[in-house]
Amino acid sequence: MEMEILNDNYYAPMDKHCPKIDFSYFFNSSIKLRGDNYLKHIGDLAFNAGSNAAKFSNGDPNPECSPYQGVTVHLKNGQSFQINGKVLDDALSYMTIKGYRPFIDLLKDYQDELHGKQNWNVKGITTTSGSQAALYQIVEMCVSPGDPVLVQSPLYPGVLSILQHLQVEYLEVESDEYGVSARHLETILFDRKVKGFLMPKVFYLNPTGTNPTGGIVPLNRKIEIYKICSHFNVLILEDDPYFLLTYKDEIPSSFLSLDIENRVVRFDSFSKTLGAGFRVGYVTAAEEIIEKLNLIKGSSAMASPFTQVILHYTLESMKFEGFLQHMRYISGFYRKNCEKVLNSLDKYMHGLATWNVPEGAMFVWLTINDIDHISDEFIQKCIENLVFICPGFVFYGKERQSPCIRLAFSTVNENQIEQGIKVLSYLIREELMKNCPNWT
Repeated sequence: MEMEILNDNYYAPMDKHCPKIDFSYFFNSSIKLRGDNYLKHIGDLAFNAGSNAAKFSNGDPNPECSPYQGVTVHLKNGQSFQINGKVLDDALSYMTIKGYRPFIDLLKDYQDELHGKQNWNVKGITTTSGSQAALYQIVEMCVSPGDPVLVQSPLYPGVLSILQHLQVEYLEVESDEYGVSARHLETILFDRKVKGFLMPKVFYLNPTGTNPTGGIVPLNRKIEIYKICSHFNVLILEDDPYFLLTYKDEIPSSFLSLDIENRVVRFDSFSKTLGAGFRVGYVTAAEEIIEKLNLIKGSSAMASPFTQVILHYTLESMKFEGFLQHMRYISGFYRKNCEKVLNSLDKYMHGLATWNVPEGAMFVWLTINDIDHISDEFIQKCIENLVFICPGFVFYGKERQSPCIRLAFSTVNENQIEQGIKVLSYLIREELMKNCPNWT
């Protein structure tokens, strides 16, 4: 049987008449056995019941026992807001599993603005304690020990740490300068199907400002990937913390904007936009998935109600256009740092390495010439010279040698950039002279 690469006659077209997904296929035996946390369930009902209800069900602390009278937040744009009274009481309570209801409603409006009008009758949003906690919970829901899992390659190491304890079979989908390869994704899935191997149920990818390369998967490739995942019945886990942190004028299209089957589980975060310390992210997905995710949240980590309230009032004060203006400022800030890194690389690394030109995020992916692997000794030398790098081998699911380095430029200043890359170039020269006797 011969594979037809990305042939529209082979793959079902993207239309609005696709069959309904049976989400039970994606849930592992563990989540199917998980029962509701009754205290959380009755607590949610009580929280929304109003002040006249006799709430004997849960042992929540009484707001009268809180030492806080109010909180005032000042924004850099000159705006400020106060949190007090009933809102402060709610912010200091356990709140509901899904999250602060006004915040959830505001997030739905933002998703409609950024990704096109969503059908909130079949989709939902739940807040999480950052994106990584959400990824862990989704993996706990869908993946069993030994399962095959599709991941982009190279890959954010935080995802590897989530998957490693399950001893999964990594199916690494190669990337090029345009991001993850639709052709290689198809090859993997087709080959496993023909050979009768266990098929993967989820595909993790970070399509915008890809960590570690900083690339953006273009729209035509996203469409191809979506069609392939639809054909082979794979959930797309779209982790997109850098979605608005791009160096292009237009906002990129997301997998969520293409989603007509509720196949996309989208992870968003405020860590890169409003503050990492808030530890608030949110998941947009089919209601069946949100319900299961809330079961896990009910007995594990949930987003802080207090920070949700602060974020809600921050966004409400800014308004949507103000938030976009803030993101344009952030993107411009990191673009300038990126340009300084690229200029220093041109100045000091010519002939020593090659590198990509990022389209977003905070990283340059550097490949050292003429060596196969960065040694531990080289990394230690960098540390001793106060140059801290992230070696490329940590970004792969399967152990492999790598001549690559990820340079993050988010917190370094202009002097540190030039001096750091200058020192790094000397250390690379020493490494090449040691490992390649004929190198000059």
